Amino acid sequence: HVISQVVLRRFIEDVVPGGRQVVRFDLATGQPRLIGTGGVGYVEDFVPVDSKTTEDLWQEVEGALNDAIAASLGETALASPTHRSTLRRVVALHFVRNPQTLAIHNQSFSEALQQGAIRSAETPLAAEAFRRRYGLEPAGPEALRLGAEVVQARLVKLHNDGGLFRLSVQRIFENVSDRFESSGVEILTPANASSEFLLG
Repeated sequence: HVISQVVLRRFIEDVVPGGRQVVRFDLATGQPRLIGTGGVGYVEDFVPVDSKTTEDLWQEVEGALNDAIAASLGETALASPTHRSTLRRVVALHFVRNPQTLAIHNQSFSEALQQGAIRSAETPLAAEAFRRRYGLEPAGPEALRLGAEVVQARLVKLHNDGGLFRLSVQRIFENVSDRFESSGVEILTPANASSEFLLG
């Protein structure tokens, strides 16, 4: 989920006979659909290789979120350093756990891979990799480029399997959390008690 289920559950209602559901709007058609929180706010295989360490990190933040939200609604959250920290970290979590982060990661990797292949092709490593892989002496730039691709093959596989993104998203979360830790926290509530926020 790119939107925490703890947050999504704040928008559910009991709907007979489906149970606790949210309304999901299809922006293309404008049609609403009732659905459980498991069916919204996610990107398929966002982090295809997920480690227990990463999942524990998400759970650490989300586990404290209900109390922080309750304190926010009771207007006591800002008095608590723990709740303020949780609110900052959950903003960092949603900042990082979004499709833009994955798109930027993939674009950055592709650009770095191209630059790395150019640099690697100019080194003895590329020539040696070509010899080991093909059993021939590299005869020119194309052969050296193939050798460079052999050198990068393990890194490409790690990226394609999602391992690099898993490491990257965790590192970015920790960096953003550290950056946010010195920021202020502002909590907005609807001016009218009968109004409610929309989640989008």
